[in-house]
Amino acid sequence: MLSLRRLPRCCSELRGISLIETMITLGIAALVLTLGVPAFGNWVRNAQVRSSAEALRAALQFARGQAVQRNALVRLALTDAAGTVSWRTGCVRVMASCPALLQTQSAGAASTARLGVSTSAGSATTAALSNPIAAGSGLPGAISFTATGTVLAGSINAITRIDVTDAVNTDVRRISLLIGSAGMIRLCDPLAAGANNPQGCS
Repeated sequence: MLSLRRLPRCCSELRGISLIETMITLGIAALVLTLGVPAFGNWVRNAQVRSSAEALRAALQFARGQAVQRNALVRLALTDAAGTVSWRTGCVRVMASCPALLQTQSAGAASTARLGVSTSAGSATTAALSNPIAAGSGLPGAISFTATGTVLAGSINAITRIDVTDAVNTDVRRISLLIGSAGMIRLCDPLAAGANNPQGCS
């Protein structure tokens, strides 16, 4: 016959979580989510703008490298008038050693990053950089690199600056790409103040 033993007093007083404690916990969790979700959304958009700018810099460096490697004129064209991050790289004079298409990039459906370009020679000045370029401005546009890696001299509407911004939130940090006539490509933050700041444009 089984004997029933009484639980020790400490164990008999154990109880579960009350409804009030559950409601307080859910209320705190809801408050944390309410405060955290917008900040997380901005973090994601900042990451999209940064990654889009870095991908575009890599594409420009690829186009320049291909021009030197193939000893030919290579053009990178930003193809979307709305400013989505898409481009096409190919040789200007098509031949067996230099095809019309070397690289292509389509805009990601989920990305809110947008491009705007300037062809002005003075677009990299401090005064000019304080004004963002609107998404889609100057597009479609292109830049051509010569066999020596420089930007094609005298080319009409050659891109000198590209701004990468966010289409949804203006608080997301803008990134600029500056393209010099020697073919050097610089990625920088126009709002990073100070001449000694390596992320700044000045």
